Amino acid sequence: MRSGRISAPTREHAISLLLFLQDGVRPRLRPRTVLQSAQHLFAETDADRTARKDRMD
Repeated sequence: MRSGRISAPTREHAISLLLFLQDGVRPRLRPRTVLQSAQHLFAETDADRTARKDRMD
């Protein structure tokens, strides 16, 4: 996987990177658009992220 300057050679590396980036972060999601049918649900959201703890980068 390659995104910008960050690259992860395998799916497992990508998942561990995402988990590290989310550690100590609380997302606050707000729905903007919600569409629902009998079998499907689609929600477009807006999010703010707040640090819950200090960490060394």
